[in-house]
Amino acid sequence: SGAGLRRTIVISGADRPGITAGALEILSRHGAQVLDLGQAVVSGDLSLFFSVSGGGRDLLRDLVFWGQQKQLRVRWSEGGR
Repeated sequence: SGAGLRRTIVISGADRPGITAGALEILSRHGAQVLDLGQAVVSGDLSLFFSVSGGGRDLLRDLVFWGQQKQLRVRWSEGGR
């Protein structure tokens, strides 16, 4: 189910308005709790870092699909503290 599972999610690509809001909307829709987040923009390239708890397997599927639509790369790792 993914409840309580901690993940680090990294979204990267060209910086444009709405990327952070779109990612947060998907995380919220899946009930993921954002524990921490950060972002860096270097020469117009955005990297977003989310530490999340919960959300289930469909969360990652939906983030990857959304990322493909927006020409963004979505990566994640599971575990951590």
